[in-house]
Amino acid sequence: MRNKKQLEIRIGILGSTGYIGRSLLAEGLSRGFAVVPFSRDQARAKEIFSRYGISPKEEIRTYSELGSEKFDVIINASGIGSPSEYQKNPSAVFEATESMDALLLSYLQSEGNEGVRVFNISSGSVYGLSAAGGVTDATEARFKINALSSSDYYTLAKLSSEAKHRAHAQYSIIDLRVFSFFSAYVSLTESFFLSQVMDALERKEELVTKGDSMVRDCMTTEDLLEAIMFLVGREAQNEVFDLVTRAPFEKFELLTLLEEKYSLAWRTDDIGIQSTTGEKPVYASQSDKLARLGFTSKYTSTEGIAHEMEKYFAR
Repeated sequence: MRNKKQLEIRIGILGSTGYIGRSLLAEGLSRGFAVVPFSRDQARAKEIFSRYGISPKEEIRTYSELGSEKFDVIINASGIGSPSEYQKNPSAVFEATESMDALLLSYLQSEGNEGVRVFNISSGSVYGLSAAGGVTDATEARFKINALSSSDYYTLAKLSSEAKHRAHAQYSIIDLRVFSFFSAYVSLTESFFLSQVMDALERKEELVTKGDSMVRDCMTTEDLLEAIMFLVGREAQNEVFDLVTRAPFEKFELLTLLEEKYSLAWRTDDIGIQSTTGEKPVYASQSDKLARLGFTSKYTSTEGIAHEMEKYFAR
């Protein structure tokens, strides 16, 4: 989906230094799209882009400059997506999410910006306790409302953000719920499972992982941007979609494949690492909302991961 009309679209990416943000920036640049990166700290952004070999064609903007820019599409990939950052100050997720929502709504309320398409990267964690076993379009969110913990803060911040977007139905704001994500621009220092896998492959060391199986629907950059561009090509709407690949992956099946392809050495152990947003044996959606509109991801989770790994090792 790389036609002339799409190449003329101007895209602003908020949170462009984060995992999903920098991945979308690099993918957009590779397709020849006019993408403009935004960051709170321009100097830090330049350092991060240099580290990952990303060369934006446009100057990095600060968020205070958003109001003076004109875009057709804005992708909000900002927020606290790093488990290590989240653990340092879980309550900061509320301020980070609310401040970006305020910025976006202020932008949309300005004359001439009412029709701008906004895509907000949300999370499958909005289902709360229900997210641990896989979800469908009919799944209801569940919370222990009288016993909230720090692992709930991220979930509730995302859920509140989605509710605010639905309340502003006059604007084209689409929330895209990502359950898991992987790209060639992964950080090897994070506690995500696939970050640990890549770190072990890079260091040629043994991966030690928990003995429990897990199932993840892992979106990769190409399919994520394709979903966005598909929706850009449709009539504007205020909606939310669960992002799904052609099929999720199971942890040990993936590890066996990587053992065969990359000689990954691995073993299981009771290492006691806990997820910052709660344990989820099955973290995937069976939603067909996008499929009913005509969009289907190109890759299965395993295929997408393999493709991104090839890109990583080719860099």
